[in-house]
Amino acid sequence: MKDLISVIVLVYNREKVVGRCLEHLINQSYKNLEIICVNDGSKDKSLEILQEYAKKDSRIKIINNPKNMGIAYSRNAGLDAATAEYIMWCDSDDWYDRHMCKTMLKAITQNNVDYAECPAKIVYENENLGVRKNWNQQRDWELRWTGKKKVDLAVCRHTGCFLWNKIFKKSFINKYGLRIPNINTHEDTIFVSIYIMLSKNAYLVKEKLYYYVIHSGSTIDKVYEEKRGFTEFEEVEYFSKWAGGFIKEHGLTQIYPMYNELLYTKIFNFLLNASILTNNIQIILGKKLEDLKKKFEQLNEIEVKALLKKEDEIKLQKIAERNKIIEKENKIREVKFEPMDIFFTADDKYAEHLATTLVSILLNANYSDEFNFHILDGGISWLNKRKILKLKNIKSCNIEFLKVDTSLFKNFPLEISYMSLATYYKYLIPRIKRKIKRALYLDCDLIVRDSLHNFYYQDFKNKAVVVCDDAYWDSDFAKKYKIKNYFNAGVMLIDCVKWRAKKYIDELFKQTKLLKDDIKHEDQDVLNYVLKNDKLLESQRYNLQVYSSITHKFKGLKKDTILSITANPAIVHYNTKEKPWTGHSIHPYTMEYFIYKNKTPFKNRVKKDLEKVIG
Repeated sequence: MKDLISVIVLVYNREKVVGRCLEHLINQSYKNLEIICVNDGSKDKSLEILQEYAKKDSRIKIINNPKNMGIAYSRNAGLDAATAEYIMWCDSDDWYDRHMCKTMLKAITQNNVDYAECPAKIVYENENLGVRKNWNQQRDWELRWTGKKKVDLAVCRHTGCFLWNKIFKKSFINKYGLRIPNINTHEDTIFVSIYIMLSKNAYLVKEKLYYYVIHSGSTIDKVYEEKRGFTEFEEVEYFSKWAGGFIKEHGLTQIYPMYNELLYTKIFNFLLNASILTNNIQIILGKKLEDLKKKFEQLNEIEVKALLKKEDEIKLQKIAERNKIIEKENKIREVKFEPMDIFFTADDKYAEHLATTLVSILLNANYSDEFNFHILDGGISWLNKRKILKLKNIKSCNIEFLKVDTSLFKNFPLEISYMSLATYYKYLIPRIKRKIKRALYLDCDLIVRDSLHNFYYQDFKNKAVVVCDDAYWDSDFAKKYKIKNYFNAGVMLIDCVKWRAKKYIDELFKQTKLLKDDIKHEDQDVLNYVLKNDKLLESQRYNLQVYSSITHKFKGLKKDTILSITANPAIVHYNTKEKPWTGHSIHPYTMEYFIYKNKTPFKNRVKKDLEKVIG
């Protein structure tokens, strides 16, 4: 029957709540359902209750395991019995909103996606919940974005790997031979993770349609109380063994890079959380952790090289296809853009990070994008310059190193320990290249994830600079000098013509000396002071900073806008002392830095960087 949904319900000793679950299923506004109840050897009256409901509603089918066979066996039994085009799951102590099946079916069919997902409402049945209540209160049970999404690394990272809040395609499951792995915990994580990695797109429903019940005495509650700390480790271990094994067994090399990145993230998150464990648990985990690190190193050294090559081929193919379309459109419109003039300030210490930023720009550029990269040289060695010049092989571009008269910045204040005088070099951009009309300045502690075309060629609207809000907002300097919308100076689109006409360069030098006793953020404070009435604010999608990315606090923005920015930033800025290469970065996009660095002439340092992260 067309658009039939199979809802699979696992039941084990749930006589008190299974009736409530079934009532919400049989009273769904969408009626074209088959409700498959798998009784896993219940010792109470659960089976009798199921049989009573089956007499009343012919849509209810019962699978009765003669003895307790476990979660994986029962889930697979329900999956095998399902005859519908679409699969949904419901835990027997939870329930659906009346319109959940209707809404989820509409989401997956009308949007032509591989799966759909909705957020959940958490129901606390009592207060005696201990660890698990705290754990759930800290979770973001709302989706990070809504609507149709291409499934990429960000979607995989932020999708809850639960069966119960999604609708799946049975044909998709059969195509790849997906099964629930035979483990007692995280079995849904493995199944859902593989399904999502194989998917091309998804639809994320805004409404909370699933009621997830948390009560003391449940199996999972005991798991979190008794095995606190082990659960995170088990997730890493099972993901490595079962998901990795499935990918290898089925030759699914196209999703290996995404799997590898997710594994990095899970290991990284576990090791961060490990610091809160007791000494006893750390000792017990010690041996397993060492084994895991060895597997991780072997994985990184042996398999990643071959599969990253495959990833490059796939990505280059997609870029080529996209660029053909863009090239065709540009020919039709007869549009001709001048090359983008992009400036950096760097010394030898930051040469490898500059290279990483350049690689990210070149790999994510449109076919028609052209670049002139101007590097204000704070002392880059001849050897490192040669390495950076090799990046022209990725995409044709101009790279030049410009010597700066460092004496101009003598005695300029430095308040932040990891900063150098090179941060002030950006003052000189309109003067160093007198013929250019616009220039984009970028810090070297960032990566670019999209074409810069739209940002670079936008209208200045008669302002001297286009910038993004600084994540911290409450700068003491800004308060003292009444600066509204204090901006971050790591990404600046400069109207060079206006800067020269207004003599902003001379003003910047003058105010740096006058304000030096109040400056806390070097050139950024001075730029905010001089340009406070001559700036245009752009979306933080072009400068996603650490504080905003981890707190989701954005000045004056609605939730949907915030989720859109954090889910798909064009520029990721690691703007704190803790950088990806120091091993302490908490930016959600930390691991992505290493993807780009692995494509630079400095890729031999990636392993050492990662040892800091996981060691």
